[in-house]
Amino acid sequence: MARLRRLKGGRNHRIFLAKDPANQDMIVKEYTAIRGDGQARLVNEFESLSFLWKKGIRCIPKPIGMELQKNTGRYGYLPGRLIESYRIRRSHLDAVAAFFARLKRLSSCKEAGFFSPAAEACFTLDRYEKVLSERRRRLTRQKDRRLRLFLARLESLDTLARLQAHSAASRFRVSRSILPQRRRILSPSDVGFHNILVANEKLFFIDFEYFGWDDPTKTASDFLLQPDRPIPSELAPYFIRVFSSAIGEKDSFYARLAVTLPILGMKWIYIMLNTFLYKPQASSHRAIQLRKAGRYADRLERAFRTGVFTSWIQLSRKGA
Repeated sequence: MARLRRLKGGRNHRIFLAKDPANQDMIVKEYTAIRGDGQARLVNEFESLSFLWKKGIRCIPKPIGMELQKNTGRYGYLPGRLIESYRIRRSHLDAVAAFFARLKRLSSCKEAGFFSPAAEACFTLDRYEKVLSERRRRLTRQKDRRLRLFLARLESLDTLARLQAHSAASRFRVSRSILPQRRRILSPSDVGFHNILVANEKLFFIDFEYFGWDDPTKTASDFLLQPDRPIPSELAPYFIRVFSSAIGEKDSFYARLAVTLPILGMKWIYIMLNTFLYKPQASSHRAIQLRKAGRYADRLERAFRTGVFTSWIQLSRKGA
């Protein structure tokens, strides 16, 4: 490990390419503690990957070792590249569904009980709205004038998202009680094609820092709505159908999805504004994120007005 080559990483970690004792490529991941949670994310990712590897899942990084003092984990190198949205095919979505089918089966094993809820896991409808409100509240405490103006513009969209969720909950008679354990799944939480490598049409899943128990409709909604590499809208009904089949859910899943899509769409806008919560951040980066969030907000409002989410669910029921 004398020589490390820096690779592109995320906001809360740094990635390096190194060699293991057998001179094979491996990844060294340093977990930066932006909110003082670097070590917790390291332990959660390493232990979740160790659990999955032990259960025979190989479409993930092989866990090699971790150093708590240095906040670093060592993992097997995975081939492949991130795929652009326009290249996503049904075969890729089948592979995603198959991965979650395996996670669903593992949810019933004894060792799965070790894991905590995933990041911002939601097991009641009220919790979804509470998480949304908490994210907005943190942003409204910031003094940046550009952010304040943007949040004021978002007020009506936030209200519309909640109204759409309430309407769907009433129309489909979605229970407001806590989601039973048997209907929860183990999930990487931060799931989407921004965290999937593709090599020779085989998918490899990365980033398990926030792995844990979650509502499968939250997992599906985040996958559909993730802004960096979203799946094409015309493939959304197909993904909903194969994902629901993979986890053994149908009518109740569709109904709950109609509630979570509007709320989580709004949540993604607030996530894109996280740059205003952490210092120091370049003013130019914050401006980029504001524009990105603005474009996403425009698309989300059009989706609300034109009934895109309802159309996805209806088409998935018809087998599109």
